[in-house]
Amino acid sequence: MNVKAMIKACFRIFFMFGGSIMLPSSAKSLTLYGLTNCKDNSYTEPVAVYGALEAKKCKFKKLEVFGNSELADCVASEVSVNGNITIINSRVLADTNVFGYLESKNTSFGKISATTNSITLDGSSAETVYVSKSADDREQVLYLQNNANVKVSITFESGKGKIIADRTVHLPQDIKGATVVHQ
Repeated sequence: MNVKAMIKACFRIFFMFGGSIMLPSSAKSLTLYGLTNCKDNSYTEPVAVYGALEAKKCKFKKLEVFGNSELADCVASEVSVNGNITIINSRVLADTNVFGYLESKNTSFGKISATTNSITLDGSSAETVYVSKSADDREQVLYLQNNANVKVSITFESGKGKIIADRTVHLPQDIKGATVVHQ
């Protein structure tokens, strides 16, 4: 059996039994497949994950995930997720693009662009939030709580958005395509 065939066989067995990949402590550029875990890592070039990602205390220049993600205590210049993301105590310096549910706690964002039915910013801040029209025409809701702050604008492309905000949040002057419900 040649080396290439052996590696393929090992990966098949590995993924059949629900294995996960541990990212190395640093790397220039990575593309990974399957459940991926990383902790205390720093990446100066793009990282792409095709599968679920759990990251703690990591730094990413550009992170792209095709699957669900959990980030805690991370810093990234740019994040793109095709799946659901939970992000806690983190910072995204520029763009966050999500095609799925976004839930954040104590996180700061630059610009958030999402195609989703639900975004939760709990004690989090963003420069702008833009929600693209979803294909299924369901209600799209932005939940703002615990001193969440959107500084510049909130836009719902569908014109049918809803912002549910508690009394502690800071809303921008520029809100388009949504009604605001204070709780």
